[in-house]
Amino acid sequence: MHIISKNNIILFLIGFLIVTLVFYLSDVSSGSQQITPETEYTSAHNRKVYDVEYQDNSVIDELNEMVYNGISMDSNKEYFFISDFGDYYVKMFNSDGTYSKNIGNGQGMGPGEFQNISDISPTDEHLWTADMQSLRLNRFPLDNSDDVLEIKVERRPTRVAANDSIAVVKWLMTEQLFSVFDSDGNEQFKFGEIEEAQDDPFAFDGWIELTEQYLLFVPMNVGIIYVFSVTDGSLIGEIETPHFETIARSEEQLDGNRRRVVAPTSQYTMGTPTVIPGTSRLIVETLYRGDEIDDEEYDASTADFWLDIYDLENQSYLHSIQLPHSVSSFVIHDGSLITYNTTSARGISYDMTDELRDLIYP
Repeated sequence: MHIISKNNIILFLIGFLIVTLVFYLSDVSSGSQQITPETEYTSAHNRKVYDVEYQDNSVIDELNEMVYNGISMDSNKEYFFISDFGDYYVKMFNSDGTYSKNIGNGQGMGPGEFQNISDISPTDEHLWTADMQSLRLNRFPLDNSDDVLEIKVERRPTRVAANDSIAVVKWLMTEQLFSVFDSDGNEQFKFGEIEEAQDDPFAFDGWIELTEQYLLFVPMNVGIIYVFSVTDGSLIGEIETPHFETIARSEEQLDGNRRRVVAPTSQYTMGTPTVIPGTSRLIVETLYRGDEIDDEEYDASTADFWLDIYDLENQSYLHSIQLPHSVSSFVIHDGSLITYNTTSARGISYDMTDELRDLIYP
């Protein structure tokens, strides 16, 4: 019979605690441990959805007074911007939500004027705009100078994303979906041949976001996020969204004797993306139209609105945040989540609570 002494038991326990501590420190140092927010979540639509409490900080009154029909919204370190189809200006706002100035010269075909503000993208010193109607790109200075760069193009630019070095433009219905321009407006190269887009390029409308390494393409009705290298335009990854099996197609219809192409309709629609500066987090606003009750008819009472969070390092989906209402565009700027709804013509600013920070930031 073996008799285990008290000293042996004590030595065994000490050894067990040391091994456990070593494994814990190894996990922490390797980054394998992830902090899970205390907020409860539900599994819905293949998503891990967190339902958070939003705190309205009510500092956006001037946006609602100055913007008539806002569409695209974006921000840099100091300001946030929104394009206004009501008077064809881009409105610039300070971090506290107060109005700063108009950018552009209103509606028209003259210098700095717009026929259509397809998209906007600010850098620290400039604001880039795409006009698919007048076939122009414009680069406006953010100071009070008149040094506006106008770039006339032969294709229809639908989106633009810029940093201090380059601007990337997405074209409508072209085999190569994108072009890279340098800071002086010279086209450097084209890229973006997506096999699925060749059969139905109209279905591949969507939004783009630019980092120092990547051009991220978020199609509205295709459940895949495409990751391209900004160095050579090569496709380096595809991120599957929770609804990645849904690929909607545009349809051709006859209107009298004219043939027209109708944009696709699907239950899921991905909207404006943003990358949190200094992080690997991509955030995409997504709409679920509701349960289908008839052919292309959806039950609005079952609609959902989310911010889907992705990790660009692993190129994977992480989780979603429930939105309190439909959002046409949004920015995360200076400690606030600022949303705009085109239908209601209303902007709302929410405080970036600890709960939201834990879900959005790594």
